[in-house]
Amino acid sequence: MRTASVAVTGFLCLSILLCSGCRDSSTPPPLTKIHLLNINLAYSNFCDTNGRPPSNFDELEPFVVGTVFPESRRKREEETLRELRDGKYVVIWNQKGAFGARQGTEVLVAYEQQTPERGGFVVFADGRVQRMSPEELERATQGNDQAER
Repeated sequence: MRTASVAVTGFLCLSILLCSGCRDSSTPPPLTKIHLLNINLAYSNFCDTNGRPPSNFDELEPFVVGTVFPESRRKREEETLRELRDGKYVVIWNQKGAFGARQGTEVLVAYEQQTPERGGFVVFADGRVQRMSPEELERATQGNDQAER
């Protein structure tokens, strides 16, 4: 009996290890989601403070890292800022519809840098994070030539 339970436990552990990379492609990796939500929060806070959307990185930067406590939250914000600087995410500047966006909006605020070529995750002004194909991103940003990092 003990040998069977050890074998089953070993099989389950192996299955978990092999499938740890198996993720529903519509579910963002946790850090990607955190980064996109941090960008969206900074964008929203900028809009609330200034009555308009940010037009460049220098305007948005002070709003990305704003937490002092807890330290773990601040570290994630600093990490988001580094990723933004490194070009992992693209912010859509001057996104007029972002200011005061309601639940269910189709207004995009930012996306992963890879999204136009391979698809990736985007964040809407209402805080939703979802996967988009290159074609979906192109349709969503059509008419908005302000997309840049």
